[in-house]
Amino acid sequence: MLLKGPDIVAIRRAKKMSQREFGELFGVADATVSRWEANIRRPQYDMLERLTEMHEQLFARNGRPRKEAVTA
Repeated sequence: MLLKGPDIVAIRRAKKMSQREFGELFGVADATVSRWEANIRRPQYDMLERLTEMHEQLFARNGRPRKEAVTA
């Protein structure tokens, strides 16, 4: 799956994190997260893998939150 800015926003919001907190999770600045979300920059491959895993854990194929992810 190729994640785009709106997917990254959805992951961050589902985790109820600010851009700063989300950036700390990946070791990048909040400005970098902002650029990812705006499709100005792409995450490095290893970060993209982690983001993809997070997306798959949080969302079903239809893009809606998984029930078990919401209650967890």
